[in-house]
Amino acid sequence: MRRIVLLACLAVAALLAKAPVHAGEKTTAVPALVVRVQSLNALMQNLGLVVKLVGQEEVANQIEGLVKSKIGVKGLEGVDPARAFGAYVRFGKAIDEINGAMLVPITDQKTFLKLLDTLDVQITKDKDDIYTYKTNKNVDVYFRFAHKYLFITSLSTESIRDKNLLDPAKALAIGGNATISLVAQVDQVPKEVKLIALAQLEDAIIAAQKQTGANETKAQEQFRIALLRDINRHGNSLIRETKEIRFDLDIDEKTKELAVQAQIFPVPGSEFAKTIDALGKLKSPLAGLAGNNAAFHGAIHLAFPETLTKSLGAVIDEAVEKSLDGIQNPLKKKQADTLFKAILPSAKAGEYQLVALAIGPKKNRYTFLGAMKLTDGEKLGNALHDLLKEAINDVPPEQRDKFKLDIDKVGTISIHRLEVPKTPALAKVIDDVVGDDQLHFAFRNDAVFFALGEDALATIKASLVNKTPATSVPMLFDFDIARMASLIAQTPEQRKLARTLFPAGETGRIRASVNGGASLTARLQMRLSVLEFLAKVKDANGE
Repeated sequence: MRRIVLLACLAVAALLAKAPVHAGEKTTAVPALVVRVQSLNALMQNLGLVVKLVGQEEVANQIEGLVKSKIGVKGLEGVDPARAFGAYVRFGKAIDEINGAMLVPITDQKTFLKLLDTLDVQITKDKDDIYTYKTNKNVDVYFRFAHKYLFITSLSTESIRDKNLLDPAKALAIGGNATISLVAQVDQVPKEVKLIALAQLEDAIIAAQKQTGANETKAQEQFRIALLRDINRHGNSLIRETKEIRFDLDIDEKTKELAVQAQIFPVPGSEFAKTIDALGKLKSPLAGLAGNNAAFHGAIHLAFPETLTKSLGAVIDEAVEKSLDGIQNPLKKKQADTLFKAILPSAKAGEYQLVALAIGPKKNRYTFLGAMKLTDGEKLGNALHDLLKEAINDVPPEQRDKFKLDIDKVGTISIHRLEVPKTPALAKVIDDVVGDDQLHFAFRNDAVFFALGEDALATIKASLVNKTPATSVPMLFDFDIARMASLIAQTPEQRKLARTLFPAGETGRIRASVNGGASLTARLQMRLSVLEFLAKVKDANGE
C-alpha cells in the first residue's frame, strides 16, 4: 500500500511539468496554479467523518485498518501528516515554458529515503542532490529535498533547480483554512493560450450559428444568433478579463457543515467586472418575501442585455400574431388580444424574476407562496379580472363557487380565489401536505402572487404589503430538511431518526446560490446531519 501511495504521488507530479523551462530563464515568481490540501490528517479525518455519517462505519474501519496494516501505524515514514501539501505550476513568457512541482512535507529526509529503499524504489542521485526514479512507463520522475519539503516533478530537472525553486510557505500561501483549495491566476496564462481558447470559442459559435432549426422563422433565427453572440461576448470576457479563479472545499467539524465554493475574480475596471458587479446590485421587493419560517426558498433573477431583449421581443410579437390569427371567433379573438397586450410589457421587459416558498410546518401542513415579477401588473390583473368575470357567467350555477373574485383587499389590490381541480395526485398533496384546496392570487403593479394552504390568505396579504426592495441574487435554492423531514420520513424509524438528528430549533439546510459583486461566486452549503439523514433514509428504502 505504501508503494502504491508513493507511486500515485509520482504520477501526479508527472503532470506538473509537461514542458521544461528553457535553461537559464526565470519564470514568474508567483505560481499561476496552486493546489493546497490543509494536511493529510485533515483530509483523512474529513473523509472518515463523511463516510461514517452516511452510514458506512464498517467501511471507515476497514480503510483505517488497511492503512495501518499496509502503511504502518506510523504512517508514511518521514512524511509529516500535520502540515500542508499540494502542487504549483508557473508559466514563462512562451507557451512551452512551464515548470512546477508537487510538494510533500517531510519530517526526516533519511527516514523517507529508507522508506523508498524498503519499498524497493530504485533511485539515483546527481551532484545537485536531485534524485531520479525511472518508471517502467518511460517517464522519469525527479525529486529533491528543500525547505523541509519534498519537491517532485517530471520530464525535466529544471523545475526543481535552485533558480526555479519556490519557498513552500509562499507557494502554498492561500488565504483561508479550507481542507482543499485551488487558485488559478488566469492573468498569468500566456497570451498564445488565450488566443487558442478564443479561436476555439469563435469556431464553436460560428458552427452553432449555421445550424438552423426545423421550421425556424426569421425572428427565431435572429434571436438564436443574438443569444449565441451574447454567449460569445461573455466567453470572451471570461477568457480575456478574468484575473483569478478559486475553488474551496471544506468540512468544518465544529459546525458540522460541508461547504463548496467557486469564485471568478475579474480584472478590475473591465467590462466583465462591471457585469459581475451589476449582478451583485440586483434588488427587488420579491427578494424580501422569505422569513424565518421558510422550509424552502427558491429564486431566479435574470436581466438580459438590450440586444437580446429586443430580439426576444420580436419572437414574442411573432408568436402573439400567429396565435391571434388562429382564433376565428371574433369575441374570443378580442379577449385574447386584450390579454396579450396586458402580458407583453412583462414578457418583453428583459428582466425576469421568480420566487417560490414553502412556509411551515404548522400542524404538519405547509403554505406555498409563489411570486413573479411583472411590468404594469395592475393592467394585467384588471384584464384577467374582466375575462374571469365573463367566464364565470358561463359556468353552471352549481360550479360558480369554485371561482371567487374580490374576496379581500390590501389597499386597492384585490385578492381572488379559485378551487384547485381535483386529480388523484393533487388530492394526495392537498390532503397530506397543504390541507386546503383554495388557491389565492393577486396582482400588484410589480408582481403577481399565488398562495395555497391553510394560511394562504394571511400569507398573500402580508406579501402584498411588503414593498421594500431587498438584495436579490441570480439563483438561490435553500431547502431546510429539518422542516421538511416529516414529509420525507415515511416510517416510524425514519421519523425517530429525524427527531434525533434535528432536535427542536436545529436546522438542516442545503443552500446553493450564485452571487455577483467583487466576484462571481457559486456556493453550496450543507449541514452534515442532512447528508446522514438522506443517506440513512435512502438505505432504509432499499435504494
